[in-house]
Amino acid sequence: MITAAFLFLLSQGPSLEADSTAAALMEWRLAHGASWQVNTSPDAPFAEMLYGGSLQSAVRPLSDADWFALSRQRVAEARSILGVEVDSCVDGRVLMLPLGWIGSTDKYAVSFEQAHDGIKVEGASLDLLYNSTGALLSIQSSCAVGALSSAPFEIKRDEIDELMLSTFSSETGLDGELISEAQRAWWRIETGGVRPAWIAEASWEAAGTVPVSRRLILDAGDGRVLSSYSTIQHFDVTGHVRSQITTGEFPDWPSNPEVWAPVPYVNLTGSFGQVQTDLSGAFVIPGVTGPVDVTATFRGEYSNIQNQAGPDFTVTSSVLDGGTISMNSDGSEFNTAQSNAYFGPPRIRNWVRAVNPNDDTADFSMTVKVNTPNGCNAYFHGGYVSTFANNGTCPNMAYDSIVAHELGHWLNAHYGTYDGDSFDGMGEGTADIWAQYLYDTPVVGMDFYCENCGPLRTGLNTRQFCGDDNPACHGSPHANGEPYMGAAWKVRDNLNTTLGNSSGDLVANSLYLGWHAGFGQTKIREIIETQWLLFDDDDGDLFNGSPHFSEID
Repeated sequence: MITAAFLFLLSQGPSLEADSTAAALMEWRLAHGASWQVNTSPDAPFAEMLYGGSLQSAVRPLSDADWFALSRQRVAEARSILGVEVDSCVDGRVLMLPLGWIGSTDKYAVSFEQAHDGIKVEGASLDLLYNSTGALLSIQSSCAVGALSSAPFEIKRDEIDELMLSTFSSETGLDGELISEAQRAWWRIETGGVRPAWIAEASWEAAGTVPVSRRLILDAGDGRVLSSYSTIQHFDVTGHVRSQITTGEFPDWPSNPEVWAPVPYVNLTGSFGQVQTDLSGAFVIPGVTGPVDVTATFRGEYSNIQNQAGPDFTVTSSVLDGGTISMNSDGSEFNTAQSNAYFGPPRIRNWVRAVNPNDDTADFSMTVKVNTPNGCNAYFHGGYVSTFANNGTCPNMAYDSIVAHELGHWLNAHYGTYDGDSFDGMGEGTADIWAQYLYDTPVVGMDFYCENCGPLRTGLNTRQFCGDDNPACHGSPHANGEPYMGAAWKVRDNLNTTLGNSSGDLVANSLYLGWHAGFGQTKIREIIETQWLLFDDDDGDLFNGSPHFSEID
C-alpha cells in the first residue's frame, strides 16, 4: 500500500512558477483526471514532465505509425503544459517493454527527436510512456519550447574549423585535430527558443598517454562557447572456442587463477572464409573435410579487442571434426586481458536481450583497447573503451566490473541517458549500475588499487543525496553518482528479499532497463523514483501504489 507521506508528495506536486502552466495543468486535470502532476525546473517557462494519470486512447495502436500518430496528438494536446510544438517532432523509435512478467503490465516507450528547419536541436528529446492498450502515462521533454524562430548562421562552414581548433587549443593548451566534421545544430535556450550553433569534436593523442578529446558547441552567430566537455569518460583514477579468463569480481591476481570458458560469437577464418561461434562457443564450417587450419583472434560480432602492448592475440589450429581451439593457453597478463575484455560486450548485450528481447540497443561491435601503459586507469573515449596494464601496484584493468562500467558509459550514450557534461554524477552512477546489475554484485572495482584493498565503490554505501538544489555536493562525478548507484542496488536487494533472488533480479533488471528506454533523464533528481514507479505501476494510478512500491521507495 502506498505510504501517506508519498500520497502527500503526489498531491502537492512541484511548485509551479508560471501561472500559465498552472492554469494549463488545471485544465488538463479537469479534462483527464485530478491525479496528473508536473515536474518543473525553476527557470523554465514550461513543465519538463507530465505524469501521474492515465489517458486512454479511443483506438489501440497496432503499428509504429499508429504509436507515432497517437503521440503527436498527445503532444499537441499538452502544448500549453510542455511548450513543445508538435511540428518540430521527428519520429524516433517505438519500443515495447515486457514488464508483465515482473508483476506490472507491458508498456510502450515512444520517443521523438526535435528539429527546426531540417536541423536537429542539440540534446532535445520527447519521451512518451503508455500502457499496452495505448493509455498515456507520462510525457517527458528536454525540447526547446515555444515558437522556434530562425536565426542566420553568421559563421560559415569555411570559418568554423579554425575557430573550433582555436577553442580546443585555448581550453587544453594542445594542438588538436577535428575528428568529426562540424555539424549545424540548434542550441536550446532555457527560457524558450533556439540559437544557431556549430558542433564538432576535437582530439589530441600521443603514444603512452591518455588522449584529450572535447565536444565543442559554438554559437554560430558570435562564436562564443555554448558547451564544451570531455568526451573521454575516465574511471576517475590516474592510471585493466575456449579461452582462459579470470572469473568472479577479482582482477588477474595470482590468487585468482584463470579458468577455461567457451568463447561466444568469435570470428574464425581460414581457406573456407569466415564463420562464427554461437553462444556456447560451438562452430560449424560447412562444405569441408578435416583437418582444416582455423585462425582465431579476439574479434567477433560484439567485441573488437585491440592489444596496446604488442600484436593482437592470434592462434591458428589444425582442427579435425569435434576438435577444440584453445585461446590464451599460457594465461599471461597481456593475453588474459584480451580474453577478459572480449567477454564483456557479448555479456552486456545478451543481458539487455534477456531482459527485453525487443531491445537491440546493445547489438553493435564494441572496441576495447587493453594493456594501455601507465596503469591504474580505464576510460571510455566515445568510440572505444581503454583499460590499462598492471603497473606493479594496480592490477590489469581488464576485468569484469571495470570493463562493464566503461561499457555502461557507451550504453548511456546509445539510450540517450545523459553521459556528458554532468558533474552531478548521472553518467558515473548509471555506469556503475550497469556493472552491478550485469554481474549481480554491489561491488564495482574490487582490488582496484592493490591486492586485498577491497572495492573501489559499492552499492552498500551510505552516501546521501543532498537534494535537487545541491546534487553535486560530494566533490566529483563518481562520488556524486554513488547515491543513485547505491539506491539502485538497494532496490534490487529489497526485491530479492521479498521475491527471492531470481524473481527479484528480473524485476530490478526490467525496471532499470525500462527506465533507460523510457526516459531521457539528464541529472540525478528525486523525480527518478517516480519514473521507476511509473514502470512498476499496474493500473495507471500512482495514488494507490504499485506492486513493488515499498521495495522501490
